[in-house]
Amino acid sequence: MKPISNAWMRSFAVALVAAGWAVAAVAAGPVIDIWYGGTQSFGQTGNPQIWVNILGNASDPDGVTDLSYTLNGGAPQPLSMGPN
Repeated sequence: MKPISNAWMRSFAVALVAAGWAVAAVAAGPVIDIWYGGTQSFGQTGNPQIWVNILGNASDPDGVTDLSYTLNGGAPQPLSMGPN
């Protein structure tokens, strides 16, 4: 299994911070908690996995109305939100 690179996680974190989100717990601001840590493995060697789910929680004392992400400098993409 190939882990997500630290560079990818840094890019993801930078995109979240640039969008006004904090990646670590902050007393009075938006928070994203990525479950299972910053290094995760998907698929098998020689058999790449096309899609993955990165699980976590997003919260903000003022409420969360929408979420989006960017990858490798691409256009923002919407993220779905569950009821909780």
